[in-house]
Amino acid sequence: MKLKFIGIFLLTFFIGYVFLARFVSVPPKKTSAQTEPVKVELIKPELMTKPTELTEPKIDYVEEETPAYKIDLLITGAFHGDEVAAKSGEIWLGLFNEKGKSYLAFTKLKVSLVRDEVLDNQTKEFTGKKVSVKNRAELIFLLKKASMLKPGEVSTVHFPKAGEASGEPLKTGFTQNYNIGKSVFTIKYNDYSYSKVEDSGGVRDVFAHELILSGNGKEQLLSSPNDRAYSYNLLWAGDLDRDGKLDLYIETSGENFTAYGLYLSSEAEEGKLVKEVAGFGSTGC
Repeated sequence: MKLKFIGIFLLTFFIGYVFLARFVSVPPKKTSAQTEPVKVELIKPELMTKPTELTEPKIDYVEEETPAYKIDLLITGAFHGDEVAAKSGEIWLGLFNEKGKSYLAFTKLKVSLVRDEVLDNQTKEFTGKKVSVKNRAELIFLLKKASMLKPGEVSTVHFPKAGEASGEPLKTGFTQNYNIGKSVFTIKYNDYSYSKVEDSGGVRDVFAHELILSGNGKEQLLSSPNDRAYSYNLLWAGDLDRDGKLDLYIETSGENFTAYGLYLSSEAEEGKLVKEVAGFGSTGC
């Protein structure tokens, strides 16, 4: 009886083992085609480098920002409304020419609204501004915040002929000496063939200019090699700040703009002859 019980137990165990083997799978052995899992190593934040910044490709022409001038400059005439911040009744220091002599004098502005032939041509609005003064003498320019300049006659070595308010554009090969006190200053001008470059505004012509001022053993390039000006006009030259050195008032013009710049010797940085301390610009259509 005991032997019979043991036999039944062994038979039952064998049948149960076979039954379980059919439903329990054994993980297959790794083959040569299988690879180990890739280990990922976390990088600490302080060890990570900043991403490379994308930059635009370099071009020959560089768009220059409008500089912040020390002195406000203004001229008479009609302009777009946003080009004139001055208001009627303000007192400005003007440089006037009368009978071949130049002098500084305070004058009162009159700023009135006029029709802007470009922006108001399809409206009834008057958004343009006209700047004028009552002085009878010919006005060259107006200045504000020019505390270093005092009223009175100033030495003048260059001024356009009567009726030539804009002067004559400098021509390539121009060379002229100017005597201020015991010093001699020379202005040279050359222009070169232009090249076409592409920037954010599209393809444009860039003219090469070389306007050089020299004197007292120094030489200074006044023009920008990348500017868009078509011409340079020397509107006035003399000793505006009365320091015995040459000061300049220059007009630059291009396809759709005209700009005016005042250069003073008393504000020049070390190694330079002059510094542009005031500017005014106007655009066309």
